Amino acid sequence: KKLFSIMGVVFSSSEKYKVVPATRQEEERHTLYRLVDMHGSGDLIPWMRYAERSGDHSIIDSYINKKVREYLCNQGNGKLFTVTELVKRRNKERNAMLDAFRRKEGKGKSGPNVLDDFNQEGENVGDLQKALRLLDGGKSEKGERKYRELAWNLDERGAMGETLVGVCLLNGSHIHSKLAMKLCMSFPKLVNDIM
Repeated sequence: KKLFSIMGVVFSSSEKYKVVPATRQEEERHTLYRLVDMHGSGDLIPWMRYAERSGDHSIIDSYINKKVREYLCNQGNGKLFTVTELVKRRNKERNAMLDAFRRKEGKGKSGPNVLDDFNQEGENVGDLQKALRLLDGGKSEKGERKYRELAWNLDERGAMGETLVGVCLLNGSHIHSKLAMKLCMSFPKLVNDIM
């Protein structure tokens, strides 16, 4: 097996050319990997295999509804984040992995986050989106948005910032692809998290 490193995380490539974390220590730090890990297993995989063989999807559906919902913002209904907040978070994570010589200085300034004052867990989420469009004047000239709606909790992402759908897609097997589709059918806003 060949070992290589991406952003401080050591990986090994197996004979099938699948990229997986070299050790399970990284997976133990992120509870996301209990559901589906980078080695092709996890709590959801046996239930998905059972559902595919038997045609009975009730167990996997209830397991997804119970366990996956814990990792989502607003019980799967999504939450708005400012793009500047997402960029700051990404840069902070990247800079933590880089050595002192390659770090970028945080010279950029950002304004106040107007989303801090709004409750995004109520029935008025649609009204909030309309109000934000009015405050921002809709889209900018280039069609860029200042806000992004995400379903997966940012604190529950994997070692490389992936969501459960991302882990399924990285595994690339038939059963993982079926699980990714089932997750997106159960929580449609998860597609917003695929970047």
